[in-house]
Amino acid sequence: MEPCLNEHRFAYLNLGSDRMKRNTVSGPYGEMNITMFDYSFLRDPMSYVETRRTVVIAETPLPVPDFFLHPEGHGLARYTDVDPGYNRSKNLAEGVRFLDGFHLHAVDEEAALAFFSRGERPRFCRRQTKLYVEVRGGVILAFRTDRCLEHVGDFPVLLEIAEHFGREAGPDGAAP
Repeated sequence: MEPCLNEHRFAYLNLGSDRMKRNTVSGPYGEMNITMFDYSFLRDPMSYVETRRTVVIAETPLPVPDFFLHPEGHGLARYTDVDPGYNRSKNLAEGVRFLDGFHLHAVDEEAALAFFSRGERPRFCRRQTKLYVEVRGGVILAFRTDRCLEHVGDFPVLLEIAEHFGREAGPDGAAP
């Protein structure tokens, strides 16, 4: 176990206390640098309830706007409350049909909406209804909200998430 360092200032990785990462795997993946690890933290220092997730962090050379994307009805909405730069009063997903079931918050609303309208992202978001994605300075953090720790056999799903958010669609709009 090692303390979880948060060099990109992700809101999710700033939650709670006793933040730790384990089982780190990292390396190049296409044009991106990928790091996957099991992350844990104590939600409330008084209750000592541990939350654990397997997360993927992807550093991409492409310009990806800063945003939070999380499912409706999930307790993840409170994560956006720690960053005053995001427009939390407006759910951008309400104006985008393929994002039904999600909340989308961004500093630059137009850039975020344009990002979600390209390539296979609309279809991917319809399929992956249990997804948390946070982008800071072109670096993506993502995990599935319906899973705690992922089995190593499920890592391709996390890589697929990184591909859809960290690569640009082809000229014909095909998947990255």
